[in-house]
Amino acid sequence: MSKSSIFIIKYIIYINIEILYKIVKYLYNEKPNLVNGDFRINGKSVKGNIEGINKYVNKVLSKLPDNKVYLIVSAADGSMQAKYFSPKIGQIFDNKDELKDFLIKRGGIRNHYLFFNSVQEAKNCKYAMERPLLRFPLVRTQNNQALSIYHYQYIPNIDWSNIKSDYDILKACKCPNEKINEYLEYTENIINKKDKERVKN
Repeated sequence: MSKSSIFIIKYIIYINIEILYKIVKYLYNEKPNLVNGDFRINGKSVKGNIEGINKYVNKVLSKLPDNKVYLIVSAADGSMQAKYFSPKIGQIFDNKDELKDFLIKRGGIRNHYLFFNSVQEAKNCKYAMERPLLRFPLVRTQNNQALSIYHYQYIPNIDWSNIKSDYDILKACKCPNEKINEYLEYTENIINKKDKERVKN
Protein backbone atom coordinates (compact mmCIF):
# COMPACT_ATOMS: atom_id res chain seq x y z
CA MET A 1 0.00 0.00 0.00
CA SER A 2 1.37 3.40 -0.97
CA LYS A 3 2.12 6.14 1.57
CA SER A 4 -0.59 8.31 0.03
CA SER A 5 -3.19 5.54 0.50
CA ILE A 6 -2.16 5.07 4.14
CA PHE A 7 -2.41 8.82 4.69
CA ILE A 8 -5.93 8.90 3.20
CA ILE A 9 -7.07 6.01 5.41
CA LYS A 10 -5.63 7.66 8.53
CA TYR A 11 -7.27 10.94 7.57
CA ILE A 12 -10.67 9.29 7.10
CA ILE A 13 -10.35 7.57 10.50
CA TYR A 14 -9.34 10.88 12.11
CA ILE A 15 -12.28 12.73 10.56
CA ASN A 16 -14.74 10.06 11.73
CA ILE A 17 -13.37 10.10 15.30
CA GLU A 18 -13.47 13.89 15.33
CA ILE A 19 -17.12 13.96 14.18
CA LEU A 20 -18.00 11.27 16.74
CA TYR A 21 -16.51 13.38 19.52
CA LYS A 22 -18.23 16.55 18.35
CA ILE A 23 -21.64 14.88 18.28
CA VAL A 24 -21.51 12.93 21.54
CA LYS A 25 -20.11 15.84 23.55
CA TYR A 26 -23.52 17.49 23.20
CA LEU A 27 -25.39 14.32 24.17
CA TYR A 28 -23.14 13.21 27.03
CA ASN A 29 -24.84 13.19 30.42
CA GLU A 30 -22.71 12.54 33.49
CA LYS A 31 -25.69 11.44 35.60
CA PRO A 32 -28.49 9.99 33.45
CA ASN A 33 -31.94 9.51 34.99
CA LEU A 34 -31.23 5.79 35.11
CA VAL A 35 -31.37 3.01 37.68
CA ASN A 36 -29.09 0.07 37.01
CA GLY A 37 -31.17 -3.10 37.21
CA ASP A 38 -28.54 -5.46 35.83
CA PHE A 39 -27.52 -7.19 39.03
CA ARG A 40 -27.79 -10.59 40.69
CA ILE A 41 -29.12 -11.49 44.14
CA ASN A 42 -26.42 -13.08 46.33
CA GLY A 43 -24.36 -13.62 43.21
CA LYS A 44 -27.02 -15.79 41.57
CA SER A 45 -29.45 -15.37 38.69
CA VAL A 46 -33.01 -14.79 39.87
CA LYS A 47 -34.71 -16.20 36.78
CA GLY A 48 -37.31 -18.79 37.80
CA ASN A 49 -36.54 -18.31 41.50
CA ILE A 50 -39.61 -16.84 43.25
CA GLU A 51 -37.74 -15.68 46.34
CA GLY A 52 -34.92 -14.24 44.25
CA ILE A 53 -37.38 -12.52 41.90
CA ASN A 54 -39.13 -10.79 44.80
CA LYS A 55 -35.81 -9.64 46.27
CA TYR A 56 -34.68 -8.34 42.87
CA VAL A 57 -37.93 -6.46 42.25
CA ASN A 58 -37.94 -4.90 45.72
CA LYS A 59 -34.33 -3.78 45.30
CA VAL A 60 -35.12 -2.17 41.95
CA LEU A 61 -38.13 -0.36 43.39
CA SER A 62 -36.10 0.89 46.35
CA LYS A 63 -33.59 2.48 43.97
CA LEU A 64 -36.22 4.23 41.84
CA PRO A 65 -37.49 7.66 42.94
CA ASP A 66 -41.18 7.92 43.82
CA ASN A 67 -43.85 9.73 41.79
CA LYS A 68 -42.09 9.35 38.45
CA VAL A 69 -42.85 7.65 35.13
CA TYR A 70 -40.66 4.61 34.42
CA LEU A 71 -39.37 3.31 31.08
CA ILE A 72 -37.86 -0.19 30.90
CA VAL A 73 -34.76 -0.36 28.68
CA SER A 74 -32.33 -3.11 27.79
CA ALA A 75 -29.34 -4.27 29.80
CA ALA A 76 -28.12 -6.38 26.87
CA ASP A 77 -28.37 -6.34 23.10
CA GLY A 78 -26.94 -9.65 22.01
CA SER A 79 -27.24 -8.82 18.32
CA MET A 80 -25.25 -5.58 18.81
CA GLN A 81 -27.39 -3.69 16.33
CA ALA A 82 -27.62 -0.44 18.31
CA LYS A 83 -31.05 -1.17 19.75
CA TYR A 84 -32.13 -0.11 23.24
CA PHE A 85 -35.31 -2.20 23.07
CA SER A 86 -36.25 -5.77 22.31
CA PRO A 87 -39.83 -6.74 21.39
CA LYS A 88 -40.48 -7.61 25.05
CA ILE A 89 -39.36 -4.34 26.68
CA GLY A 90 -39.88 -0.63 26.23
CA GLN A 91 -42.96 -0.52 28.45
CA ILE A 92 -43.88 2.68 30.26
CA PHE A 93 -45.40 2.70 33.76
CA ASP A 94 -46.73 5.71 35.62
CA ASN A 95 -46.64 4.07 39.06
CA LYS A 96 -44.51 1.58 40.98
CA ASP A 97 -47.32 -0.88 41.69
CA GLU A 98 -47.89 -1.63 37.99
CA LEU A 99 -44.14 -1.79 37.40
CA LYS A 100 -43.78 -4.26 40.28
CA ASP A 101 -46.52 -6.53 38.93
CA PHE A 102 -44.94 -6.50 35.49
CA LEU A 103 -41.44 -7.31 36.78
CA ILE A 104 -42.69 -10.23 38.86
CA LYS A 105 -44.55 -11.66 35.85
CA ARG A 106 -41.39 -11.23 33.77
CA GLY A 107 -39.65 -13.63 36.14
CA GLY A 108 -36.71 -11.48 37.18
CA ILE A 109 -35.28 -10.59 33.78
CA ARG A 110 -32.69 -7.88 34.46
CA ASN A 111 -33.10 -4.54 32.70
CA HIS A 112 -32.34 -0.86 33.32
CA TYR A 113 -34.93 1.78 34.21
CA LEU A 114 -35.12 5.36 32.99
CA PHE A 115 -37.43 7.72 34.83
CA PHE A 116 -39.24 10.91 33.83
CA ASN A 117 -41.66 13.53 35.11
CA SER A 118 -44.50 12.62 32.73
CA VAL A 119 -45.73 9.91 30.38
CA GLN A 120 -45.23 12.25 27.44
CA GLU A 121 -41.57 12.76 28.33
CA ALA A 122 -41.07 9.00 28.57
CA LYS A 123 -42.75 8.42 25.20
CA ASN A 124 -40.73 11.14 23.47
CA CYS A 125 -37.48 9.75 24.82
CA LYS A 126 -38.41 6.20 23.87
CA TYR A 127 -39.19 7.23 20.29
CA ALA A 128 -35.91 9.16 20.15
CA MET A 129 -33.98 6.06 21.24
CA GLU A 130 -35.31 4.30 18.14
CA ARG A 131 -34.01 7.01 15.79
CA PRO A 132 -30.48 7.41 14.36
CA LEU A 133 -29.08 10.17 16.61
CA LEU A 134 -29.26 8.26 19.90
CA ARG A 135 -28.55 4.89 18.32
CA PHE A 136 -25.33 6.31 16.86
CA PRO A 137 -23.31 6.39 20.13
CA LEU A 138 -24.35 2.80 20.79
CA VAL A 139 -22.92 1.70 17.43
CA ARG A 140 -19.64 3.39 18.33
CA THR A 141 -19.32 2.29 21.96
CA GLN A 142 -20.85 -1.18 22.30
CA ASN A 143 -18.21 -3.93 22.05
CA ASN A 144 -20.15 -6.81 23.62
CA GLN A 145 -23.77 -7.69 24.35
CA ALA A 146 -23.90 -5.71 27.62
CA LEU A 147 -25.64 -2.33 27.79
CA SER A 148 -24.41 -0.53 30.90
CA ILE A 149 -24.88 2.88 32.47
CA TYR A 150 -21.92 3.91 30.30
CA HIS A 151 -24.00 3.46 27.14
CA TYR A 152 -26.97 5.33 28.58
CA GLN A 153 -24.82 8.37 29.34
CA TYR A 154 -25.56 9.44 25.78
CA ILE A 155 -29.29 9.73 26.47
CA PRO A 156 -29.29 13.45 27.34
CA ASN A 157 -30.90 14.70 30.51
CA ILE A 158 -33.14 17.33 28.92
CA ASP A 159 -36.77 18.39 29.08
CA TRP A 160 -38.32 15.71 26.85
CA SER A 161 -41.86 17.09 26.96
CA ASN A 162 -41.65 18.84 23.56
CA ILE A 163 -38.98 16.77 21.80
CA LYS A 164 -40.37 15.48 18.50
CA SER A 165 -37.25 15.01 16.36
CA ASP A 166 -33.50 14.49 16.48
CA TYR A 167 -33.17 18.11 15.45
CA ASP A 168 -35.01 19.08 18.64
CA ILE A 169 -32.60 16.99 20.72
CA LEU A 170 -29.45 18.66 19.39
CA LYS A 171 -31.13 22.04 19.70
CA ALA A 172 -31.95 21.32 23.35
CA CYS A 173 -28.34 20.18 23.89
CA LYS A 174 -27.14 23.58 22.63
CA CYS A 175 -25.53 22.28 19.46
CA PRO A 176 -24.81 25.20 17.06
CA ASN A 177 -27.61 25.61 14.51
CA GLU A 178 -25.20 25.51 11.58
CA LYS A 179 -23.94 22.05 12.63
CA ILE A 180 -27.21 20.28 13.43
CA ASN A 181 -28.13 19.16 9.91
CA GLU A 182 -24.56 18.03 9.22
CA TYR A 183 -24.52 15.85 12.34
CA LEU A 184 -27.98 14.44 11.66
CA GLU A 185 -27.05 13.46 8.13
CA TYR A 186 -23.87 11.80 9.36
CA THR A 187 -25.59 9.74 12.08
CA GLU A 188 -28.42 8.73 9.75
CA ASN A 189 -25.94 7.43 7.17
CA ILE A 190 -24.12 5.38 9.82
CA ILE A 191 -27.30 3.81 11.19
CA ASN A 192 -28.77 3.12 7.75
CA LYS A 193 -25.57 1.31 6.81
CA LYS A 194 -25.70 -0.71 10.04
CA ASP A 195 -29.33 -1.69 9.43
CA LYS A 196 -28.57 -2.78 5.86
CA GLU A 197 -25.75 -4.98 7.12
CA ARG A 198 -28.13 -6.58 9.62
CA VAL A 199 -30.65 -7.40 6.89
CA LYS A 200 -27.94 -9.03 4.77
CA ASN A 201 -26.82 -11.20 7.67
